[in-house]
Amino acid sequence: MITYNPYIGQTEPEGIDLYGYAKSWVDMVPHVDQLKGYASEAHRIIEFGLRGGVSTWALLDGLPANGSLIGVDIDPGALIAKRVREDPRFTFIVGDSVKVKLPSAGADLVMIDSSHEYDQTVEELKVADRLAPKRIILHDYLYHDTPAVKRAVDGFVAFGDYKIEVVHPSSWGLAVLVLK
Repeated sequence: MITYNPYIGQTEPEGIDLYGYAKSWVDMVPHVDQLKGYASEAHRIIEFGLRGGVSTWALLDGLPANGSLIGVDIDPGALIAKRVREDPRFTFIVGDSVKVKLPSAGADLVMIDSSHEYDQTVEELKVADRLAPKRIILHDYLYHDTPAVKRAVDGFVAFGDYKIEVVHPSSWGLAVLVLK
């Protein structure tokens, strides 16, 4: 297996596969297959927060050939994998996920893994709700360093139209919300 450490400034090696790339970033490894599966049922995906693009790569691998994925991140220099950058179904928007203009056609799936701050997560959940997706997926729902994610999600489902369908366990947790 090809090794890669983005945390020390290594350049992404040629020929690295999704699983090797995911291991380099650590926290999304347990959820790659779930993301691919959810993406296979979607045609339009919007993702808030890309960092290295591990989840983006997994979503693109599952996404049908005629699908599209819009990734939104505040960092114009996000280290997005070559596989993601070169996929014609992928569009990268630089900006705040609650302020950028998104397609009015909505989304089938919204993935949230951005600031992990309470107010931002609440606002992103509101934006996701307006997009009327079949699923909203949030990373770091169980992570001890990001309790605001769980608090925001729990409040959203308590008073909104979505419920938690499943939380895929790991140190980080992947919460999947569906309509009630």
